Amino acid sequence: MTFLFGILVWFLVGWHGVAWAGAAPEAVAPPALQAMTKAVLEEKSPDQRSALEKFAEQYSDTPDGVLAYLALGYEAFQARRDDEAKRYFQAAS
Repeated sequence: MTFLFGILVWFLVGWHGVAWAGAAPEAVAPPALQAMTKAVLEEKSPDQRSALEKFAEQYSDTPDGVLAYLALGYEAFQARRDDEAKRYFQAAS
């Protein structure tokens, strides 16, 4: 497991004692976001990637939208689609 993947999982599963963008200290990503991210990263599901993209666009101004963009960027980075990864990482910032 790479360092970046570990950080991404840490955010998606939940973190303790960290308040980010007004989130509760023990914020946990919604189950739908967790399921889509897992399908994209582990199962390489194109349908779930499309669903995750729509989720990221819809919630782009929330921490969950940012996490979705990070997951998409990481998946694109792993697949060596550098321009796509850059676009997702920029959207997350």
